[in-house]
Amino acid sequence: MSIKLNSDEFKSDGGKAKQTWNLQLKQWKWKTLFEGSKIVAISAVDQNDAKRFVWRSDAHDEFIAILTNIKQLYRAKDAEGLVLALDELGESEEMYDAIWSALSAPERREIKELSTVERKAQKEEKQ
Repeated sequence: MSIKLNSDEFKSDGGKAKQTWNLQLKQWKWKTLFEGSKIVAISAVDQNDAKRFVWRSDAHDEFIAILTNIKQLYRAKDAEGLVLALDELGESEEMYDAIWSALSAPERREIKELSTVERKAQKEEKQ
């Protein structure tokens, strides 16, 4: 990991960079985003609320896209779309768990109800 320092946060001493008192790392606010047990994003804001560091994995972008799709299907009450999206997620248990934990309790409850009703309807159609 590397962070570009402001010119007042270091000085050159014999060809080597040395930090100054203006580099206040202890004052920085760090945030991490987990999907399951994996870190997928890290960011840091300094003591002046300036964003100093951002890192995201490719998995994070996929996670956001899937979560956004599921939330749109939920808001539209698209039970058939939800069932398809959840079935695709089921192939990756880790992603399924991460998405499920990112939803609120009321969203999870209603999505479960919508998908259960849709699955029963699909089963009856097949018979």
